Amino acid sequence: MGRDLCAALVLPHDGDQKKREGRQLHRTSMLGVPACQHRRPNTAPNTGPASTALSPPKQYRCLDHGRGHPLATVVKPTVIGEHGSVISQVDTACNALTRPRHRLADARSVVPDQAGLYAIYGMRETWHQLGLGDPADDRPLYVGKAEQSLVTRDLNTHFRPGRTGQSTVRRTFAALLRDQLGLRGIPRNQQNPERPANFALNREHDAALQDWIDARIELAVWAKPVDCTNLGAVEVGVIGRWVPPLNLKDNTSTWSATVSAARRVMAEDARAWIVSRRSS
Repeated sequence: MGRDLCAALVLPHDGDQKKREGRQLHRTSMLGVPACQHRRPNTAPNTGPASTALSPPKQYRCLDHGRGHPLATVVKPTVIGEHGSVISQVDTACNALTRPRHRLADARSVVPDQAGLYAIYGMRETWHQLGLGDPADDRPLYVGKAEQSLVTRDLNTHFRPGRTGQSTVRRTFAALLRDQLGLRGIPRNQQNPERPANFALNREHDAALQDWIDARIELAVWAKPVDCTNLGAVEVGVIGRWVPPLNLKDNTSTWSATVSAARRVMAEDARAWIVSRRSS
């Protein structure tokens, strides 16, 4: 088990938390919460030798040591084979996803057409425009995975005009920039409108969002190596370490409530669009 930088309490995330507070089950490599209350990236525990048999991931609730406040749900890494554990591949992925970073105009010539992870970055001004406050450190805004192709998932979905309805991170950008750019949600399929939570934008609004993304967003990628048999586990490990503010799945941070609330407003826009068309 890895040596910790700051002791933390890790409890099984299965309810009845109060009965378990104060019981130290594991010492993990988790960092404490800074004064701004934005959780710093943590280092997940080593799970043992690479020969350990494969087991399903287990969710744990990390508690800030000495405070008992729930910070985030993290996944205890599982070993993925003789070539190394998830934690070693999380280390490798984090290194690759830190540098180099590419502006979108240059990304198509350097992003590999293969599976992997990607990290989306923004400068301090970008964080402020998204209503996230000052960045606590150099963490990315969002981390995601491409099971088939980083080109298809990133360049042709997240960063392509007209694809907001198919991109969760693009919807999040739109929601946080709703008032600033005058964006409004509409149904993804206007011929058969349903599921307003998966809202889209009209052509004019999508173009405005794309201009904002092109001017401010940078991308870093990690191509999945041949010995990586569980890309999803590595993604969850990276998210757990960095706690990006725009990730909602497999992540809980001080930004989660703000992001979720903004997305609900855009979903209400799409729902209102549906109601107005049905009543006309």
